[in-house]
Amino acid sequence: MLKVGFNCADDCTGEFEYLCEYAHMNGLFWESFAGFNSALNKFEGRIIVSLAFISILGQLVLVLLIHFNEELQVHPLQLIKYITCVDAFIAVCFINSYFVCEVGLPWLYAWTVYGTTTPEALYASILTLELSINVLCLYAIFLMFLLNTFLAVDLILMLKHPFAIKEKRMQIYLIVSFVVAAVPTICGYKTLNRAS
Repeated sequence: MLKVGFNCADDCTGEFEYLCEYAHMNGLFWESFAGFNSALNKFEGRIIVSLAFISILGQLVLVLLIHFNEELQVHPLQLIKYITCVDAFIAVCFINSYFVCEVGLPWLYAWTVYGTTTPEALYASILTLELSINVLCLYAIFLMFLLNTFLAVDLILMLKHPFAIKEKRMQIYLIVSFVVAAVPTICGYKTLNRAS
């Protein structure tokens, strides 16, 4: 059994309950919504989560259409397929940040990693899960920004050189996007880790 690393007794139970109730509001998405309405209630939150779920379904339909239809597997649509996958992943992170306690992820994490569900283990679990979700969301946001930038660059290149071979650029776009997005994510991880 792993050690949690700290002992907080009764304080951990209160902190854990507070984080289960409000942890999603400390996430990247809820902070952005706070600019419009700093007091989103559970009903409003569930409406936003429902819209995110509908968005995921629509994006999956688009990805499947592009993937299984040979006529749609042309150059710019392949890049759009990857952008859609990343956008769907961001929506999944958004839903996970909202339902992290309701589906029992802290208890599952505490039991599998620490071998116990003591208040200290649950508190460490929810902190780890919240940090992980935020880091994954951060990476996906940077990745989507880079893929969209490359899509715009590629459209300009296609206008300038319409008969050039475009498929070779796709590999470069993907490799550069996945690698470069990791750099600000690592910096963001250090900041988020210090904050928690």
